[in-house]
Amino acid sequence: MNIITAISNPELNNTLNKMQEFHVIGKDIQYQEAVLEILRQKNKIDVLFLNEKLPGEYNIYEFIYKIKKEKKNLKIIIFLTEKKEELEIFLFSQGIFDIYYNNEIDTQEIIKKLKPKEKESPIEIIYEKEKTKKTSNFLKIKETIQKYTSKIIDSQESKKEEQIITILGNHGSGKSIFCANLIYSLQNKNKKSLLIDFDITNNSIHTLFGVKKYPHHLNKEKIDVQNLKIKINHHIDIISGLDLIYKKNKKISQEEIYQIIKNIKNQYDNIIIDTSAECYFDFTKYLIQTSDLNLFLVEGNLLEIKKARKLLDIYTKNWLIPPSKIQIILNKENKESVYEKILCALFPEFKLIGKIKYQEVYNQLINQNFHNFYQNQKIKKEYLSVLKNC
Repeated sequence: MNIITAISNPELNNTLNKMQEFHVIGKDIQYQEAVLEILRQKNKIDVLFLNEKLPGEYNIYEFIYKIKKEKKNLKIIIFLTEKKEELEIFLFSQGIFDIYYNNEIDTQEIIKKLKPKEKESPIEIIYEKEKTKKTSNFLKIKETIQKYTSKIIDSQESKKEEQIITILGNHGSGKSIFCANLIYSLQNKNKKSLLIDFDITNNSIHTLFGVKKYPHHLNKEKIDVQNLKIKINHHIDIISGLDLIYKKNKKISQEEIYQIIKNIKNQYDNIIIDTSAECYFDFTKYLIQTSDLNLFLVEGNLLEIKKARKLLDIYTKNWLIPPSKIQIILNKENKESVYEKILCALFPEFKLIGKIKYQEVYNQLINQNFHNFYQNQKIKKEYLSVLKNC
């Protein structure tokens, strides 16, 4: 049985370590984010011992919901500081019935709780606890459960976590620069993002970040997407060497795209995908279908607008991608660009979510491999503002 302990109880950890049937994977975890990271990395976790006051950015309701999102069937034994009826009701609704208060239970009793029992549904357990009370009180509990679960779910969905953003556009529309600026704009101390360069014929993401295309430790006898990852900092990874796996003439199936995304999705809060403008790559179609958000960059002059119209027609008419799946951004906007109203009239079936101004500082960022991006809060604000309109 694999166990995580996050309750600051050395006696419990020592006792569990001495018992052959238990394997403590996470020992005395000190903050919420570390618990979530272990849950993402380890496939098999059976039990989590949790202290209500574990430090982190989430309140206990949000934290429990995030834990259950990572491992739905995880057994949680939780210790509260004091009796809280509403919190207990919420825990019941999440299938958590081993609820104790500090110093209420000793180590041996805790270990007994680890033995498997016949499963009962949440409603049965709540009913047993409340059957001696009036029916009105039971209905009150049911309403409270619905109130808290719906509130937490709405809160989490509004954050659009683990979103996949694919960037589309013609040659020269600024996709790679946009991707680099976007991933730095999304950089957050509590989030991790991945940028994948799927422009196999002309990949340049590694150049923008000033790193080699392939990791120095790469085992070329066994190459997969996972070991092509390059760490930029604590919050950003990139993959820019997919041409080692997928040559120009090799077709990438829909199943392969699905597996790539599936295998890395839970490791990151955001995955940004740079694509090729070549319309003969079917895998771009699969990326669009798989992504949560597809942003098509259009430069504001008539020649580029004409090219964009042709490419979008291939997406919607040949590939049968619904226009609602793609949103447009006016990129490299300057005083000579067409007006937004004209762009909306030329692409009436697509939603225009905003514009990104051309700035001379982009050349400085590229030449310095984006090392000074943190100084450009104006760029970050502009990118995040556009995303809010999605």
